[in-house]
Formats: sequence, C-alpha cells, structure tokens
Amino acid sequence: VAVADNAIDHIAVYNNASTADGSIAPARIISSATGTLNAPTGIWLDSASDQLYVACELSDNVVVYANASTANGDTTPARILSGASTGFNSPVGLWLDTSTDRLYVSDWSGDAIRVFNGASTKNGDVSPSRTITNVNSTLNGPIGIWLEKSL
Repeated sequence: VAVADNAIDHIAVYNNASTADGSIAPARIISSATGTLNAPTGIWLDSASDQLYVACELSDNVVVYANASTANGDTTPARILSGASTGFNSPVGLWLDTSTDRLYVSDWSGDAIRVFNGASTKNGDVSPSRTITNVNSTLNGPIGIWLEKSL
C-alpha cells in the first residue's frame, strides 16, 4: 500500500497490506528535498512501467517517479508536469488510463478535469489535451476521480 501523506510531504509504502494490522512502520518513504512533493494528495501506480504519478496540491504539479517499486528516501522525480500551461490550480486526484496513455487530473480549485494525452512522455510546462469544466457549477472542487470506460 502506498499512501500520499499530505501533512508531511511524502509517500509512505507499507508491505504486506493484506495482513498488516496495528502500528507499523512503512517499509519505504519516498520524499523530495527539492520541494516538488508539496502536499501530495492523489497517487497512481503504473505497474507495467513501474512509474508512480503523484498530484501535489500546493505546488500545482504532478510528479512522476521512475522505479517506483524500489524508490526510497530523497528521490529525484523522472518527470514533473508543472507551469502555467498545465492550468493546475490544486491538482488532487489522478486516473491513468494505460490502454490509451491518458492521464486525468482532478483540479480542486480550478473546478476542472485536465486530460493529458501521451501521459507517459509528458514533462515540464505542457498544456492538457483537453479540459472538462461545467458552466453550471456542478463541477465544484473535484477531488476523487474514476474513469468508467463504458460511459
């Protein structure tokens, strides 16, 4: 189990989640001294490529770590989606569709879902391929996100 620990800016990884119980220490902690992990909220593991995607609410970015299954300690991200072109304003939730290589990011303060095609190669100040918003304010502070392919 990997847990985005928003209050102390790291990802805690616990082994044996199916049987773990009680007060246990994490097996690994992924952190960043560079400030790129600032209030991590949403996480998504692409197990096929061993990449961990992390939405960071206060730094308005999505951080991607390579070698997620072994990352430990102060870890330099492989890629960071960040900057004005991303449109991020408190990204908090993630959904990665590996079959289409699309990353969906729920943007809490931006009242939007930002979609990035070619997610596995996106880096830097990149614009989303499209943005879902709602003029009737029914999309107000989106946090969690789930993609139902049949819809």
